[in-house]
Amino acid sequence: MTSFAHQLAPAKKSPTTTVNKSDRGNGQPGGQLDVGAGLSDAELIRHVQDCGRHMLAHYERFEAFGDPADRQAAVDWLKAQNEAQAALSDAGKAEREAEIQRAIDDGVGFFAARGAADRERLVA
Repeated sequence: MTSFAHQLAPAKKSPTTTVNKSDRGNGQPGGQLDVGAGLSDAELIRHVQDCGRHMLAHYERFEAFGDPADRQAAVDWLKAQNEAQAALSDAGKAEREAEIQRAIDDGVGFFAARGAADRERLVA
């Protein structure tokens, strides 16, 4: 078990850069990956997904509590997500677009199936 007094190694954005001056992550995009650090497409795609989750969480908190810092954090996470998407290779961009299209298709298929089931219940 790790003691709270145990000092962990500073978090890293890239092999050469610490997260922030105090060496702690702060929940802001500055505490995340450096997209220029030679990351693979798989790492960048994972980062894009993580940025999206953080962005939505901050925006939902902004909607719930109205704190402008949460809105700004959501905007910052969106910016970080866009930077990561721009850093993808052409093949990585195509993979990401295919992933998004599959999610759209799955959603459309789900709603079409639910609509058909509802129509059958109305007829019966």
